[in-house]
Amino acid sequence: GPLDDDYPIRLIATGMLADQGKPIFYRREVMPLPLHLLRNAEYVADIEAMLGQAEDIAGRLRNALNTLAEHVLQRGAEGRPDSNDRKNLVKQWNAQERFWIELESHFWPFIDELVKDRDRALDQWQDDLKGLALESLEHAISLAGDTPWAWKGGIAARRQLQAVFPTPVGVNPCSFLSAIDALCFPHTCGGEPNGQLIGMCAIEFSPHLWG
Repeated sequence: GPLDDDYPIRLIATGMLADQGKPIFYRREVMPLPLHLLRNAEYVADIEAMLGQAEDIAGRLRNALNTLAEHVLQRGAEGRPDSNDRKNLVKQWNAQERFWIELESHFWPFIDELVKDRDRALDQWQDDLKGLALESLEHAISLAGDTPWAWKGGIAARRQLQAVFPTPVGVNPCSFLSAIDALCFPHTCGGEPNGQLIGMCAIEFSPHLWG
């Protein structure tokens, strides 16, 4: 007969990384799979769409991290830094890995909530993506150093990532960050700041400032 919705189903995924037939890494994951998800095509479509959004936000986070790394490495000079140096610096910050690791802990509560209150679950997933992306960027910025170029890169990266998310009515984070940018770096000439940098503009940005 038909199975009850609370019938326990487990999804088992295995994977192995090998080099010339020699196993290097092996992993096995066992995850609960609610039966009612399989009976409702709308839920399956929701999950697929939400995972796609996570991939999109991760890509935009990667772009913001590249912007930060370019400012740190460029140090105000003309021309772009070596792409391998940029990739290595971004990898050293470990911000993208942090995003995915943290997101996993939000995924199963999202699945559980999806069948209880679909609209609430979708809204919460959006908030989780936004918060984790911004927190991951802030993690990288905290490791980028306290040079003028790291600060300027942080402002540019925040502006780039914040532009992805909706903002409250009457608030324009890009204009605000541009004003801070102008205050911290009033003029540049030959890659060096003109005049004194005003207190390094030590402003902390909350990941949840805009929502």
